[in-house]
Amino acid sequence: MEQGKRWLDTHEAAAYVNLSPSKLKSDRVSGTGFTFTKFGRSVRYDRLALDREMQARQRRSTSEEHRIAHRGIYLDD
Repeated sequence: MEQGKRWLDTHEAAAYVNLSPSKLKSDRVSGTGFTFTKFGRSVRYDRLALDREMQARQRRSTSEEHRIAHRGIYLDD
């Protein structure tokens, strides 16, 4: 992935967030993963949005209540 590239394909985004491409694909289908954008038939992930979403998912402990905004809906773990 080139430095500073904003729009990442599935393989690039998977490497960026340390997940498998198949995990990103299955999360897209279930609606539980990172936000993405469709350009025609191509799926792209905004690197800046990935950063924001990863920041929002940070925790200090496994017992800490965790709330994330997913498409405008707050989900509790």
